[in-house]
Amino acid sequence: MLLNLHRRFSYFVMLVLTGIFSLGAGIATAENPIRIGATISLEGQYKNLSYMVRSGYELWAEQLNNKGGLLGRKVELLFYDDKSSKDLVGPLYEKLITEDKVDLILSPYGSTLTLAAAEVA
Repeated sequence: MLLNLHRRFSYFVMLVLTGIFSLGAGIATAENPIRIGATISLEGQYKNLSYMVRSGYELWAEQLNNKGGLLGRKVELLFYDDKSSKDLVGPLYEKLITEDKVDLILSPYGSTLTLAAAEVA
């Protein structure tokens, strides 16, 4: 159990660090928000727990924006519904990165979904 928890945390940290390091790659101005993307599960086995994760992300962004944002820029969240399906996660994270050009990605809820997102990240 402890090993699984450690493994999940490691994947989450990897995704967050990947996003943070990518912040420096884009052109940053104080007027442009920092766009942060993730998938959440609005359906399926992770629906209830994913709702709590989404609520946490939204609360974090609201509190951060009330304090002036991240690096002096407001934070904007972009979510896609992965329907608790690992087959949807990869294409959705690829869309977040290549089409939506988010500055940072956050992990979905659940080990199988996080592994699929990590492959794209």
